[in-house]
Parts: sequence; C-alpha cells; structure tokens
Amino acid sequence: MAVSTTLKRALRRIAGALINYAKDQGWSPEDYWIYYHINSKWDKIHIIFVAKGFAGKGDFQNYASVCQYLESQLADEPELLNYMGLIVRSLKQVEEGGIYAIGPEYRDYWTLSRR
Repeated sequence: MAVSTTLKRALRRIAGALINYAKDQGWSPEDYWIYYHINSKWDKIHIIFVAKGFAGKGDFQNYASVCQYLESQLADEPELLNYMGLIVRSLKQVEEGGIYAIGPEYRDYWTLSRR
C-alpha cells in the first residue's frame, strides 16, 4: 500500500524534532538512532528512538522527556502526534535484544534522510 504524503511529511517533522531533541541533549549523530515503520492501513507511524544517553534513567522518565519535547516542538501542528506511536530505548536495551530488539519491519531514518 502506498504511503500518503501526509504520513511522509509527519515522519519528517517528527524525526526533525527528535534530531533537535538529541542536539539539545548534546548528543552527536553517532549517539542516537531513529527507526520507523509506517502502517498506511492505520495511518500510523511507529517510531523507536534509541540513544546511548537514555541509559541509567527510568524508561518512563525518558519517554516523558521526549514526549514533552515533541509536544513543544510540534505545537503549531499538534495533530501530527496523533499519527505517532513512540518507543524510547537505551542502546544497551536494544543490544540485549529479546523484547527490546528492533523488528525487521523497521527502517533506519538516516537511510531515508540521506538520499
């Protein structure tokens, strides 16, 4: 199924805000990763935001921090958040695998954005 321009645009705006979050945290591009899966059938963008800087902090604290930032960054278009499902993980969690593994349906945002 083709991905709508609305979802593509929402992905770019949300990913841009996540990149800004990472910059505000002082992270270099090698310190964080953005993975996404677009479900056109449900008009949803599933995002996994992975960062070394999330280690040692509580999962809810990390998630709340990112969500609060996204809400402020996307305040001019709050409806974009309705398209998003967000998971926040530390690099250590992802490396452990199991329930923290990133499924094969997810794509690395950098691959898309560097074209």
